[in-house]
Amino acid sequence: MIAKQTSRAFSGTGLIPLIAWIVVVVATPPLLAYQETQAEDSEAQQLYLEAQQLLNRDEYRRAAEEFERVFLQYRQSSYAADALYWHAFSLYRQGKKKNLQDAASALELLQTQYESARTTADAESLLLKIYGQLAERGDADAYRRLTELTERQENEEKDIEIKVAALHALINMKSDRAVPILKKILQNRDPGKAELRSQAIFLLAQHAPEESVEILMDLARNDPDPEVREQAVFWIGQTSSEQAIPFLEEILNSSDDPKLMEHAIFALSQHGGEQAFAIIKQVALNKEAPEDAREHAIYMLGQSGGEENIDLLMELYTEVESKGLKEHLLHGVAQASGENEKISQWFTQIIFDEQEDIELRQTALFWAAQQGQIGLQSLAKLYDEIESDAMREQVVFAISQHGGSDAFDVLLDIVKKEGNPDLRHQLIFWIGQSNDPRAEAYLLEILEE
Repeated sequence: MIAKQTSRAFSGTGLIPLIAWIVVVVATPPLLAYQETQAEDSEAQQLYLEAQQLLNRDEYRRAAEEFERVFLQYRQSSYAADALYWHAFSLYRQGKKKNLQDAASALELLQTQYESARTTADAESLLLKIYGQLAERGDADAYRRLTELTERQENEEKDIEIKVAALHALINMKSDRAVPILKKILQNRDPGKAELRSQAIFLLAQHAPEESVEILMDLARNDPDPEVREQAVFWIGQTSSEQAIPFLEEILNSSDDPKLMEHAIFALSQHGGEQAFAIIKQVALNKEAPEDAREHAIYMLGQSGGEENIDLLMELYTEVESKGLKEHLLHGVAQASGENEKISQWFTQIIFDEQEDIELRQTALFWAAQQGQIGLQSLAKLYDEIESDAMREQVVFAISQHGGSDAFDVLLDIVKKEGNPDLRHQLIFWIGQSNDPRAEAYLLEILEE
């Protein structure tokens, strides 16, 4: 068998699958083919198990590479489809934009090429999460795909484990009897009991917040399960304990777990106050901090608003070199409430800066439009003034998201004078997606030309 793969790329305006798989099967005698399949399965199994071990140790980058090897080298094995899913999952856990894009490519391939695989059912759920994260980073096509996928996905209710149901029933009947049991459950650090501990954390924090602080801090430091540690940090941020802020600062200064640091930043933002946000600012400005943690700190500063925070984020944009940080800074600034002339000018400067990365310019346009920092008429003017076709496509998407008759008027005005066939195609698509009653008449007019 000879297999050739071409890569999947993402255009500046979003996810455009470019995967093509060309397979030429060379006929072999049945017995020989069976023997070759058995040998391939054995080799694939060994490599697949090694990749699973890497995944279990949270070595996501190496796990993604090894799962990809299983799929590329042993595409006819029984492990190929599952390897493709776990390759995507490992990329997703890394969290960078390129990782998310590649993960989406893998999952889309899984859905089309391996419809009967056992992991196909989970692929759509994971795709929702990935499209959601890409949409948050300004990917217009991911936003559209997320909407389509959400509309057709069925909500499935999953059974709750008996022990979890019993805990809920007990705490609702008599919480003073349940608290000692919850504490006992939380002392059992068996990896197989992680889900039960997560439920116990929630119940303890809800029904005995004063008693929970010391237990939560111990779990955050010492529990073997990363999700349990993250849950503990989250609920510490929900308490009014004086120990919360110094403990969360300790986590940020001592942990090398990006996810745990993200939860600590979120917990600080929930706790609130000048001291908490001063610590978050330190993380955002700290060049030595993990990029994931800095991104989360930037997001929280944008969420909190305030002229001082927005000024800090705009200034930081000129200082950082990381594209990922710049994307989060654009989003952070865009979260400032209401149309603000200074912020609008800042976004416009980036949008027109031809020396800036084209994807960053598109992201700036996306967030400025989504958050109301650039109005409909300003977008129409942008379309006339901007030279890049890729940027014009993003302007068209932004106009379409406004909705209403005014947006339809702008789209109709643009399409009538646009000579570029590709841009006309985009404009006609969004006109067709609108709910304006005039859309049908215009489309019929095109057909009759």
